[in-house]
Amino acid sequence: MKTRYTFVQLILGVIGFGVIGLIVITATSDRAISQTTWGWSNPRPQGNSLQGVYIRKDSLGIAMGDFGTTIRRIAGQFEPAAYSGTKTLRAMANTGDTLWMVGDSGTLLRSSTSGTSWVNQLTGYAKINFRAVSTPTIQYVFIVGDSGYVVRTYNGGGSYGRQTAASTKRLNGVGFNGSTGYAVGDSGTLLKAFAYGSVGWSSLATGVHHNLYATANDTNDQWIVGDQGYVLHRDMHGDSTLSDSVFGSALSFNSLIFSTPYIVAVGNAGVVLRSADNGANWTRPSSGVTENLNAVAMAQDSLGLGHLWAVGQNGVFITSSDFGATWNRRDSGSRAVVYAITGSPSGALYATSNQGSLYHSENNGASWRRDSINGAFNQLYDISFTPKGFGLIATNGTSLLQTIDSGRTWQAKAVSTTQILGVTTTADSIGIAVGANGTMYRTINRGTTWTSITTGTSAILYDVDAYGPNLIAVGGGGNSLYSNNYGATWTLKAMGTTGQFNRIRMATSRMAIAVGILGAMRKTTDAGATWTALSSGTTATLRDLSWHDDVNGLVVGDVGLILKTHDAGATWASDVTRTAQDLYGAYVTSGTNAFVGGNLGTILSTTNSALPVNLLEMHASRRDASHVDLGWSVAAQVDNAGFAIERLGMSGSWNALAFIPGDASLNSAKSFAIADNNASANVETYRVTQVDLNGERNILGTITAAAWHSAIASASMALWPNPMVSAGNISVTIPTDQFARLRIVNVLGQEMMQVSEGALARGSHAFSIDCTKLPVGQYRAILETGGELITTPITVIR
Repeated sequence: MKTRYTFVQLILGVIGFGVIGLIVITATSDRAISQTTWGWSNPRPQGNSLQGVYIRKDSLGIAMGDFGTTIRRIAGQFEPAAYSGTKTLRAMANTGDTLWMVGDSGTLLRSSTSGTSWVNQLTGYAKINFRAVSTPTIQYVFIVGDSGYVVRTYNGGGSYGRQTAASTKRLNGVGFNGSTGYAVGDSGTLLKAFAYGSVGWSSLATGVHHNLYATANDTNDQWIVGDQGYVLHRDMHGDSTLSDSVFGSALSFNSLIFSTPYIVAVGNAGVVLRSADNGANWTRPSSGVTENLNAVAMAQDSLGLGHLWAVGQNGVFITSSDFGATWNRRDSGSRAVVYAITGSPSGALYATSNQGSLYHSENNGASWRRDSINGAFNQLYDISFTPKGFGLIATNGTSLLQTIDSGRTWQAKAVSTTQILGVTTTADSIGIAVGANGTMYRTINRGTTWTSITTGTSAILYDVDAYGPNLIAVGGGGNSLYSNNYGATWTLKAMGTTGQFNRIRMATSRMAIAVGILGAMRKTTDAGATWTALSSGTTATLRDLSWHDDVNGLVVGDVGLILKTHDAGATWASDVTRTAQDLYGAYVTSGTNAFVGGNLGTILSTTNSALPVNLLEMHASRRDASHVDLGWSVAAQVDNAGFAIERLGMSGSWNALAFIPGDASLNSAKSFAIADNNASANVETYRVTQVDLNGERNILGTITAAAWHSAIASASMALWPNPMVSAGNISVTIPTDQFARLRIVNVLGQEMMQVSEGALARGSHAFSIDCTKLPVGQYRAILETGGELITTPITVIR
């Protein structure tokens, strides 16, 4: 079981006296699926490649890059990444308080609010990728890009026009010295313009045929950098020739700053080239990174001189305060592949990786650290916990990692002779591990001993999941296995395809979806006995899925793919994730919160998962034979007209009972209540449907009120002492021979201890509980029988 108890915290409570019903959300929805806002949890501040950087002063700067990413850094702190469009942003310049930013597909953005908001400038050049921008005056702005394009505004953005340029090569950099401009580009291109380009741009000879990427100059010198290690120098006092130096043909210098006597260039593989004497001597200081560095900039105010920022591949961000002599990395720097994400009973989040360590968060994903795991485990794959703290991690070897304290400590356990790929846990003490060659192992004592299980297949098994006694495993060749006895025995079942399935996740004890390569998706509604094909709408490899309930869930896959469903997989819609990284792991924590992880340490999170109105809890309570009190709570409401309440009739149809108005939009939780004053003494079932302002309907769930207790023989429960210290006693009385389940839950409804589950004979039964396994706090004992659910509060003290 992949910590299913945290997906929806169904809060159980008593109104007056009576039996509380248990929520079962069974409906589908035809509402349009709106977009989710995903943000970076790791690496920080984000993981997209940054192409350009600008610093007004050391306490205010902006980096920009792929997927329209912009990041402001103020007083040494990163703000959350923003997205000014969807195209790659490459460079920025300013005139006074006005900022100009350029990018692909003719993107030109302007800001007068220090980058907090941007206005799109319609230049009319949507087919041209802009590469660089220069602002010699408040009226003149010059933009260069593909195919030798030079675009100019002479009236502060009132209009734009293309200038004549003596080249059709891509132009990568532009700069001005007074009214004289210079642009550099591919194949050694160097252009010059007088009088703000009023008569066009003419070509200057460089003597090189390599791509040139950036230029910087003052009144005396011009410096140009490019690929194959080229650094070119030009004396601005009448000398039209360029002298060149080559610092390794394998290098590519992408950007530079020049402030006499300092020259600093940055390039691929984290290279930094520096001169402190106008190019007479050069050094290669360490940047501390190996990612490509795409841009470098220096603070423009006099107090900030010497403060440099450089940005690059995968969101790398480094700074220097001594003109590039030394550098400090400012992004989080963790770049392991995240394979799976889940929560532990302690409330922590864990993410497995390929660098022999666990990502670990104690603050709901706001920050992550990497915990080293002892042992020769380079790969940590699947992860699973039970509510009582028993957990497993599949590794790259034949061993598992086990915990019995919710992940605080882990021990290696040799289990298999072949590689283990997937794990699951259920019923507190039972664990299943699957892997290569049809391998399966089982423990029934929290990992103390493991037993090999015969599967009847030699196909690789990639994953296994559990919901109570029902388990399903999937793998290569379209093979699946299912068990209905906690994994003791298994039945082999073909899924109607020969494709590979990477993940199986059970939403209920009967319903599950498996995902795999080429967008493959299969669904079962009978715990794996039969399968039907679903259309995912993609051919990308799907790698994981997670459920909020039995109708709402999400799937992740390659190239940043996230799919969502609100109708149990019948239809899927994709989210804009603004990452191209392959995503391997998904974990839904609530109706609004979710995490996904993948390549290069990517962990994305959302607090706006755009699921329907998020149901927090639902309850039904008998007052007498003809009165039932209903109540429910929702976390937030968006475009909500209200709630339709229906009662199930004898014929199986739903009959309208009442309509309760809602709040059109409310971001906070709210509770609702209604009384059914015409109920029968028999079991009554109710349905709550949320209705949008436009009339669209979304069934939140169904709930059952037990028959009036005076009309039937009732079960009972008593416990002593209360409060309890180290041990306690619970006595239950069962009116007839029947199945009964007795368990202890915390205030969130999370199961902390299963006392008894199975057939009980008519009469009284006594059970003892070990309170040393429960932290100090408030709990409930819950007795479930065939027709009743009884709860009694428990207090544990020390």
